[in-house]
Amino acid sequence: MSLARRAIQRKLAGQKFDFAARRAMLDAGQAARFDDGADDAGDAAAASADAPALARILAGASPAAARAIRAVAGRGTPASRLRMRKEAANENTIQDGSADLTPYDQMLLQLHRDKDQLKSIQSTEGKVALKRELLPAYTPWILGRLEAAAGGQRPSQDDVLVAVMIWSIDTGDYVHALELAAYCQRYDMAMPSKITRDLANFVTEEIAVAALAAYREAPGSADAFPGAILGDVEELFADVDMFDPVKAKLNKALGLAILAAVPADAADDQVVLIKKDALSHFKRARELDSASGCVKLIEGLERELKKITPGETDAS
Repeated sequence: MSLARRAIQRKLAGQKFDFAARRAMLDAGQAARFDDGADDAGDAAAASADAPALARILAGASPAAARAIRAVAGRGTPASRLRMRKEAANENTIQDGSADLTPYDQMLLQLHRDKDQLKSIQSTEGKVALKRELLPAYTPWILGRLEAAAGGQRPSQDDVLVAVMIWSIDTGDYVHALELAAYCQRYDMAMPSKITRDLANFVTEEIAVAALAAYREAPGSADAFPGAILGDVEELFADVDMFDPVKAKLNKALGLAILAAVPADAADDQVVLIKKDALSHFKRARELDSASGCVKLIEGLERELKKITPGETDAS
């Protein structure tokens, strides 16, 4: 059963989306989806990183710092991943033989090196493919930071975690991205200077735009996009001030996700509830932004509802 269809079933049952439950699990330290044991393929891909970029970084480093940088560049063994995870839980710890750099500094160098690789690629598709290969190497660090927060540690700004959140959106790993977005929101993480939107506007718009593009490509398909993610976005930022056009995009995407998830064997009364729900999102999108492109969607749904419920004068 698709995520979107489960989301509709939760709505029909009067239940909320389950983002809060996932966040509660993270707060309790149950971040099971980040599994160090699943990273071997990603580590192998990352280990073939651009040697000239690493050489440029090493050129200006002291001998002790160079040893630390090379250790990070290796990325490979389960022991090193476990060490990184433990160090992430205490970002001020200094690795043996690296008096110059904290573990966080080392991760920033790794991020710098990976961004250097990305800059050499012009194709957006190629950049996404490389990000997908690079991301597993950051899993131990991310897991350590989440575990530290779950243990009561108040984290400081973490540009590495913010970058992983952004890359997770770019690569379509929206569940991971939203878990990190919740962390960033809770601990007031700043976005990179080159991104002018704040966290809520950025995450909402990027995911909504991806959903709208997916539904344009495959209209009415529940498999086009994980629709329940849109409900999670709505819930995560429900009380956050955002630009109206951004909220409009999310509402339009939610309406399309709801329609796409209509079960083929649904009874007429169930179909009416689902279509009214979608209609309310389209109307809200139109209220927020007259250029949201929902006029025809609204008119079409109102015609369909009049056929199903001819006695009702106002389908909304």
